[in-house]
Amino acid sequence: MSAHDPLITITSDFGTADSYVAQMKGVILGVNSRTRLIDVTHEIPPQAVFRAALMLPELLQTFPAGTYHLVVVDPGVGSARRILAAELDGHYFIAPDNGLLDPLLQQATHSRVYELTNSRFWRNEISTTFHGRDIMAPAIAHWSRGATLDEMGEPLSGSPISLPLPEPTMTESEVVGTILYVDHFGNMVSNIRREHVKQWEGSDVDPIIRLESEGSLRFIDSGISETYADSLPGQGLILWGSHGFLEVALNGGNAAAKFKSQAGETLTIY
Repeated sequence: MSAHDPLITITSDFGTADSYVAQMKGVILGVNSRTRLIDVTHEIPPQAVFRAALMLPELLQTFPAGTYHLVVVDPGVGSARRILAAELDGHYFIAPDNGLLDPLLQQATHSRVYELTNSRFWRNEISTTFHGRDIMAPAIAHWSRGATLDEMGEPLSGSPISLPLPEPTMTESEVVGTILYVDHFGNMVSNIRREHVKQWEGSDVDPIIRLESEGSLRFIDSGISETYADSLPGQGLILWGSHGFLEVALNGGNAAAKFKSQAGETLTIY
């Protein structure tokens, strides 16, 4: 990628009904008109830091090295929380220090994390409610033009805020996971990964998988499907999503609505 046409992705919980996203884009283009701006999503549920944090590793897997990523899910805006600029395995992120970058930092083989402190790279007037526009957007635009981390801030003092992913509980015969979130299609994404179900690999007996809410059975199935089409239209199934997590889905429909389920419920394999 040419240094003269940097790629910047933008992720937020702003929605699209208001002008917030457009304002950030305007600020970026005002600093560096050569940028190519990519909207990842602006439909993160309001203040849902955990949901956004889980999405960010997908950007490292799909965007080219050298991409800049602006992430604004910032319920602590205007407070003493820090704003981070992080170089992670050849990608460049700006985000509030509220756990958004924690999954990336846990996976990164190379990282440099700074706190943005130099107001020379911000807008002149700073709103206490819109740091995405007034601090983060101009900072990432200057960074994409060649400003350095040392110019824009200081190495982070202490550790960034952590946001640990809840791990399944495991025994020799059972794995108990949690539904982390429900996606746009109504698929219920759990925290169970392939390494958690190795005891069933190569077995002639399919595991039983139960979705429960407060002890009430919502859905039960046997075995893990390969595709959505492995079940009849309107029927539920369990399969591996493209993100690598086990999910409960519905062929041609919304599993969360069908099974009256939501994030936080229990998925058990035995």
